[in-house]
Amino acid sequence: MRFGDRLNFEIECNPELFELQIPQLLIQPLVENAIKHGLSKITGNGLIKIVITKDEKKLSLKIYDNGPAFPHGPLPGYGIRNTQERIILLYGKNASINWNNTPEKFIAINLTFKNQELF
Repeated sequence: MRFGDRLNFEIECNPELFELQIPQLLIQPLVENAIKHGLSKITGNGLIKIVITKDEKKLSLKIYDNGPAFPHGPLPGYGIRNTQERIILLYGKNASINWNNTPEKFIAINLTFKNQELF
């Protein structure tokens, strides 16, 4: 509500992935961070884009925003730390969270599959 027409979003997900289940509230803190630390820092229109892809071995959940770049080094904050701890508890070494500033800014959760099941 606070951003009105300045906040735009896109979701890219192949319909075959609609039935795939992930832990509740897995990406919510990352989207909230993109708004709080990204879009709130710009004066123009903001864009949040969620892209979900899957190949034979990995499910990738990427959250893009057009706000300022991530700081160098480990990202501070409860949302990212909590998400990282949750995926490690649930998936162990078969999960990772990382971020990138170039060529596009995004944060990604990668979950590895074993025998076509999320492991």
